[in-house]
Amino acid sequence: MGIQTAVSTAIKAASRTEIREAFTADELGWILGEAAFLTRSAPAAADAHLRSAGLALLARHPELAAPAIAELGAPVKIAGSEYRAQWTGRIAAQPGEIVALVAFSGANIVLERRAGFADNAALDAGAVIVLREGEAAAPLPGGFAGPVFAVRYTRTQAGEAMVVPIGEHALWPSAWAVAG
Repeated sequence: MGIQTAVSTAIKAASRTEIREAFTADELGWILGEAAFLTRSAPAAADAHLRSAGLALLARHPELAAPAIAELGAPVKIAGSEYRAQWTGRIAAQPGEIVALVAFSGANIVLERRAGFADNAALDAGAVIVLREGEAAAPLPGGFAGPVFAVRYTRTQAGEAMVVPIGEHALWPSAWAVAG
C-alpha cells in the first residue's frame, strides 16, 4: 500500500509539471465572453491574440509566457495563437516552440509526452497546459472540451521584440469586476 501511494504521488507530481490550475472561472469569464465573437463564422480563429484585447492580455500573462521564457532560454515572441470555440482536435508543439493552452471549461484529455507515452488527465476550468517540443494534447474521444486558447512561443530573432509578461492583476477589468 505504501508503494502504491508513492507511485500515485509521483504520477501526480509529474502531471503537475504539465498542467497547472492557474486561473479562476471569474478571471477568465470576461475573456471568454469577449472572445466568443471570434468564432461566430468559424469554429476557430487564428492569431486570436491580435484580434481580442482579453486574449492579448492572456497571451502575455506570466502563467503562459514565463514557462516559455524559462524553457527556450532566450527572449521569446508569440509566433501565433488560436482560439477554438470547442476543443476537438490535437494541438502539438513543433520543433523550437512551446505551446501554452488555457482551458476555459473542464475536460478529460490525453497528453502525448516526448518520451513516447500518453497519459489521461482531467482539467478544471482555468487550467494551463504547457507543451514542450514533441508533446501534444487532445480531448479524449467522445468527450466534451469547451473553448481553448493556444499560444505558440518561439525564440526571437535579432532585432525582434520580446514578449513582456504583464501583472496578474491585468486580467481583472475594473468595470466588469465591480459590476453589481
